[in-house]
Parts: sequence; C-alpha cells; structure tokens
Amino acid sequence: MRANRVLVTTVLFVAGFAGTFAQRGGPPEGMGGMGAGHMPGRMFRNLDLTEQQRADIKKIMETERSIMQPVHQQLRENREALQAATKDGQFNEGEVSKLADKQGDLMAQMIVSRERVQAQIWQILTPEQREKLGQWREKGAGASVPMFQRGRRNR
Repeated sequence: MRANRVLVTTVLFVAGFAGTFAQRGGPPEGMGGMGAGHMPGRMFRNLDLTEQQRADIKKIMETERSIMQPVHQQLRENREALQAATKDGQFNEGEVSKLADKQGDLMAQMIVSRERVQAQIWQILTPEQREKLGQWREKGAGASVPMFQRGRRNR
C-alpha cells in the first residue's frame, strides 16, 4: 500500500511539473512564483479584483506560506539526503525507500496546501469572476498547472 501511495504521488508530481515545464519553458517557481506580498498579477488583472479581494488573497497566501515553509525545508533536506544516499553509485534500498516514502508524504502535503489555497481564493471571487476564471481555464490552461500559475504560462 505504501509503495502504491509513493507511485501515485510520484506520477502526480511528475505530471504536474511536466505540464508546467512544457508550458512555461522552465522550472516552476514554487507556488506560482508568489511569495508573501507577491500576487499572481495577470490572473488578478483579468479578474478585476477589488482591493478587499486582493487583501484577502494576500492574507491567504501569506498564511499558507508560513504554514508550508517548514514543509519546503523538509523537502529540500530530504532531496539532499536522497542524493547523498545514492552518490557515486551507492544504493541502500531500505534507506532510499524510507526517503521516498517521506518525499511522497511531503508532496502530498504540498498538493493539499495548493488545493486549499485555490478553494479559499475561489470563495472570495464573485460569480462573474468565477465564470471568467472557469472560461480562462477551459481556453488554454491545462489541468496540470495550478490556478495561480496559469497566468504566467505565456510570459
């Protein structure tokens, strides 16, 4: 069961980032390139958000960023441990399996975080803005690209 979870997580991870690489021509910049205080500009310009909506979304993003910062750090540390465990052709299946399980768990947390943010942002939008965003998604943004990265794909 654990192997299945790792496999599913890996497939989701690769599929999500492959779509991002193909559409943007480069690696993702974490949460759509938005740190605290940075807004996904094109999406917001296209949705004509009010100042209150912008402030609410900024707060959501800042809150989630502070929650997820330790997870991002754990991901970095886990990647480094995996690289060290397989350096120069070394391979300890038990250690690699343990690190892969941890990586899968951390990636699952990131996916949940991203979806939580998207759901919270969706609640802030008016019905007209939701419709506009839905049309925008259908027109060209692939399902593998998170909502807040979709406006960045043509840059």
